[in-house]
Amino acid sequence: MKSNTSIAAIFIAVLFGAAVGYFFNSDSEEESAPTGARGGAPGSSSATLVEVIEVNHQEIYNSIESLGTLTANESLTINAKVTETVRNIHFDDGELVEEGDILLELTNAEQSAQLAEAQSNLDESERQLRRLNEIGSQLASVSAIEQAEAEVSANRARLNAIIARMEDRLIRAPFDGLLGFRMVSPGTLLTSGTPITTLDDIAQLKLDFSVPETLLSGITVGASVVAQSAAFPNKEFTGEVTAIDSRVDPVTRAATIRAIIPNPELLLRPGMLMTTEVLTDRIEELVIPEQALIQNAAESYVYVVDENMTAQRRNIQ
Repeated sequence: MKSNTSIAAIFIAVLFGAAVGYFFNSDSEEESAPTGARGGAPGSSSATLVEVIEVNHQEIYNSIESLGTLTANESLTINAKVTETVRNIHFDDGELVEEGDILLELTNAEQSAQLAEAQSNLDESERQLRRLNEIGSQLASVSAIEQAEAEVSANRARLNAIIARMEDRLIRAPFDGLLGFRMVSPGTLLTSGTPITTLDDIAQLKLDFSVPETLLSGITVGASVVAQSAAFPNKEFTGEVTAIDSRVDPVTRAATIRAIIPNPELLLRPGMLMTTEVLTDRIEELVIPEQALIQNAAESYVYVVDENMTAQRRNIQ
């Protein structure tokens, strides 16, 4: 059993089992004795010095320990959709980017010319349609107006197709994240599937770890997780269990558990090894330090300080 809160000082000369809750027995035997120096009766030279500690409630829990590996919440290798040379690069190694940011431009001279032509054709067909509409149905046949409308629609579709091809030559970030190393240079001929860089969403990370099947009953979705990394030995990272694998490995007899660990400071990186504790059976109990508990044969007792600063013996169970 473990506790994650500190014990405040004052009021009780009883100190009790570490990480174990004890309740006072209302029918227990009481013996009174004056306390000395820190809590003793004035003028009592034979008073015993005691240190007082306040009894309070703390959270008590069991924990299941394991080792886990971090993976990015979202992760991919960015590559081109078309075969073309690199024109401009708009990112640096290890840069934080937002969704939609342009990372790289490919050569698009041919598409730019096609775009200008398509725009010109669309403008001309729209002007022709407006002229036919202005002279009205008395001078322009219905079929001529319908043909002009069809021409406008066709030219607009061709323009949109070229715009889409132009867009394929702009490599954008698909989500917020941290870029890896740049793998291309200006002038590089890219083909479909050529890696450009990597992108990882590390605002929160997935922590995957295994637990024996015998401990699965103690783990539920939503259970708290405390993880530590050797890179930050004095820092704890907290999260919660989000999924339990549907299968148990028949060789290791263990199941994989996934937790989400928030990473607002971006200290953690995918691939890190983490020591993991899943907190289970969490309850609130009265607790005091182990030094306060006095054991005499089958009896367990402590000393309680009353309002008159007199220590009284209390049996506990």
